[in-house]
Amino acid sequence: MSGKYVTSCLACTIRNDLVLMVKQADGYWGGRWILPGGKLELGESLEDCAARECYEETNVKVAVSRQVKAYVSHDPNTEWDKQVLLICFEAQYLSGFPTVGQGVTGAKWIALNKVKEMNWRDQEVPDIILRMITDTLASRDQARSAEPR
Repeated sequence: MSGKYVTSCLACTIRNDLVLMVKQADGYWGGRWILPGGKLELGESLEDCAARECYEETNVKVAVSRQVKAYVSHDPNTEWDKQVLLICFEAQYLSGFPTVGQGVTGAKWIALNKVKEMNWRDQEVPDIILRMITDTLASRDQARSAEPR
């Protein structure tokens, strides 16, 4: 069963109504726009994985602020015979300008209202990625409303 289960950490970085996204080069989401992220390395913390993968794929440094939610992705009707645990983290922009990095063919800030349109149009953004962005926004709004005034 080695290789059948994978843990991936993703960084959802939202800044000025823009979200940092990458165009996956290959694999299950090849050619589609997703959040930067990737496989957890042995001995690595979940937060460090999300920040590292974001930097490797976009050349943008982020600080992971908190875990939003975990998701499970499995599609038995594909050649990708594995189940992936996707852990989404909210991240804060620190520095850098999006440039194409490892395993991606695009890296850029995309307007939040455009992401939903890209999901509707030919699934350029997978449903689960749109859900991660929506959940991050809701979680962020909930955390802000709970702050003392």
